[in-house]
Amino acid sequence: MIRKNLLVNNNELQTERSAEIIDLVKMIHPKPKNIQAKPISQSGIITFVVSDKPVKSQEKKDYDFQTTSKKIKASYFEVWVKHEKNNYFLSKAYFHLYRTDNQYLESIREDGEYVLLHCDPNDNDEHGDYKRSPHIHIENAEYPINKAHIALNLSNITQILESRIELNKALKSAILMLKEQIIEKI
Repeated sequence: MIRKNLLVNNNELQTERSAEIIDLVKMIHPKPKNIQAKPISQSGIITFVVSDKPVKSQEKKDYDFQTTSKKIKASYFEVWVKHEKNNYFLSKAYFHLYRTDNQYLESIREDGEYVLLHCDPNDNDEHGDYKRSPHIHIENAEYPINKAHIALNLSNITQILESRIELNKALKSAILMLKEQIIEKI
């Protein structure tokens, strides 16, 4: 059997993960108490989504939240897949920054995608080493930069994938970097 990174019991996911996710993103929200994280369950998959307003959709694309910059919104979601019995493994943890100013939307990217922080802890394709680590995508760059997986923690990826706590530390550090280097500058 193939070992899955970040294997977690469903009870832990349901009772602890929403609060952990809120802790990851609250530093970039103007009113952190408005952040909500909730699970959406669909046939063996649990997707956690984040919003700062009531949303009733089952689609992760419908969830987003304001950042401390009026020109940037963000989204965060995680996809957990049932593995065996009552255990799930993390398939994706995705944090996206979206520009909302007209100049960007009209001239560069209609959907507003700007900078993406991804982690695909169980990816084994040709870019797997870079994708398992939290990595950055620069959406408004030209090829090959816009398709690159710029890994942030390649040297300690084994440690990061040992637990949710370690992954949270890495993601929180990366989100803080994006806050200080991008969100606060726009």
